[in-house]
Amino acid sequence: MYAICLSDITNTPVGDDWGIQFLIKPVFTDRVIDAVPRRFDGVAIVLDCDDERGAAIHQLIRQKYEKYQLRLFYSKTGNGGWKTI
Repeated sequence: MYAICLSDITNTPVGDDWGIQFLIKPVFTDRVIDAVPRRFDGVAIVLDCDDERGAAIHQLIRQKYEKYQLRLFYSKTGNGGWKTI
């Protein structure tokens, strides 16, 4: 299961990037998690997609943005243990 940091996608220049919006908007859910506990900017939105599509989204985002610009998280179960990727 994949998640994307809420504060990073609302921040410019990522928030103004239409390509990123078209890529992740179709897989947004209403599930919000605390991916990085004890940090005010650690809230993330879970993406509703299979692992293959999530890996493809991750790869496309990494071609344009570094880890510190747009944080993505992965968890095998989706119930905790979120790791930054």
